[in-house]
Amino acid sequence: MTARTTTALVAIAAMTFAGTPEIDASNWPQQTTFRDSAGIRIVENTRPPEDSRLDWRIGAEPLVSIGSTMGDEDPYLFTRVFGITRLSDGRIVIGDEGAKELRVFDQQGYHLETWGGYGEG
Repeated sequence: MTARTTTALVAIAAMTFAGTPEIDASNWPQQTTFRDSAGIRIVENTRPPEDSRLDWRIGAEPLVSIGSTMGDEDPYLFTRVFGITRLSDGRIVIGDEGAKELRVFDQQGYHLETWGGYGEG
């Protein structure tokens, strides 16, 4: 696994669980289990049945990889990721709390533009 792939996976995992409000799991399907590991909430979901229209799989390789662990590729270096979302047109927006920026990437992971940043005040 490349450093870039590892960075993207860590970023996605961090964003998934960082800042998540309390979850009421009382009405969740039985396929979902919750456990705690040293104060860290872990949610596990079993894969839906083969004939489910909601079938999902985790592939061996990511569909897109965004991020870097070294170098001077500014839009690909993140300080503290606080959220990721995919827009309806397919663009991916990643929030970097450290840089106070929202960085916009295309579906292949190429940087398109950056929104926000530190103010002048």
